[in-house]
Amino acid sequence: MNKRGFNTVEAAYYIGMSEEYLRKARVTGPSSNGAPAPRFIKLGRCVRYLQDDLDAFLDNQIKCLTLAEAHKGKEAK
Repeated sequence: MNKRGFNTVEAAYYIGMSEEYLRKARVTGPSSNGAPAPRFIKLGRCVRYLQDDLDAFLDNQIKCLTLAEAHKGKEAK
């Protein structure tokens, strides 16, 4: 059986971001610099991130070859 839902620790590891970022993003939404956050679900008091949503979050990020290119992408928004 493949795991479909991840807790915060597992989701952070899966997408390579900090647990703290995911916790803050759930409360405040996208950060002040516009960095998006993956969608999540609540099951009672538990928070879960679905693998499909984490994959979509990663797929929607700007893909760059250089840091200069990454900075241009941020300015365009």
